[in-house]
Amino acid sequence: MLQIRRIWKMLTLKVRLVQIREKIDDLENRSRRNLRIIGIPEGAEGSQPTLFMGTFFAELLGASNFPSSPEIERAHRAPAPKPQPGAQPRPMLVHFLSFQVKEEYLRLSRQQGQLLYKNSRVHIFPDLSADLRNRRNEFKSVKLKLHEAGLKFRMQYPAWLIFSVDGTAHKFDSAAEASSFLNTTVLPALNAVPGTASNLQV
Repeated sequence: MLQIRRIWKMLTLKVRLVQIREKIDDLENRSRRNLRIIGIPEGAEGSQPTLFMGTFFAELLGASNFPSSPEIERAHRAPAPKPQPGAQPRPMLVHFLSFQVKEEYLRLSRQQGQLLYKNSRVHIFPDLSADLRNRRNEFKSVKLKLHEAGLKFRMQYPAWLIFSVDGTAHKFDSAAEASSFLNTTVLPALNAVPGTASNLQV
């Protein structure tokens, strides 16, 4: 009986530890003042990446929407080996002095829709923790199929995939459940309609 109590106590402590780690990760992600920009050509920032990012945002978001002071504390490429010519450039990480300014830049970028810089398409995201990025990356194959099917989708914090079919919104926090629903319900229905998604592989 004593052994059972010890095992139960250990399991309870492990569950509590996981909950505490998840809460800490959530607080960290909500308070981050960083943006991650994908697609800026390698080397475009020159030797002064912080100054470059101020010019970058003004050009990308429009001077009229751009604050007089960008309040960028620092900017640098993601720590990774420099890619070979023609390979995907490393993400640019931008750290702001103010959380509110970071959120305003993110809002403006979303309003713009497709973002282009020097004929290169760029994407702006919150810079999330490695754990949360990994959770979101689990939806990568599902999002690819949604894109191929012409269905709009979005990720909601922390890691919810939301997409609509025939006016009905569907929300998943499990990539496996989202994939199952897409493959067994959505894609067969689309494939059954001529001219919609007949070439999709289920």
